[in-house]
Amino acid sequence: MSRRKLLTSAAQPAPPLGKMHTEDEMRVYIRERYRINATKRTVEDWRLSGEGPPFRRSGRTPLYEEHDIDAWALRRLSRAHRCTAEEQAPSPDATPAPQRAPVKRRVRSAPEPIAS
Repeated sequence: MSRRKLLTSAAQPAPPLGKMHTEDEMRVYIRERYRINATKRTVEDWRLSGEGPPFRRSGRTPLYEEHDIDAWALRRLSRAHRCTAEEQAPSPDATPAPQRAPVKRRVRSAPEPIAS
């Protein structure tokens, strides 16, 4: 393989990044846009457990892309409802909850009187 081919095939341009937010900016963004209130500690916990939006690092600073925050927040929200009755109805594609077997309770008999 020629040197020219190696140089051109190895360097693929990275896709452009969207608007990036620090953790504090991300907290403000999700509070204002989606009304999701989160403390600094909660956002740290989300990052450590993998519950939060995907992030990148710049040195030690985690950075969040705005489109990743939007996608993550929309997954957390429920579907749109027209009335509160729809909220209670299960979705047609939901699997029914497994039925629990009835619990057999032991009936305790009254204690026998002590003979004197």
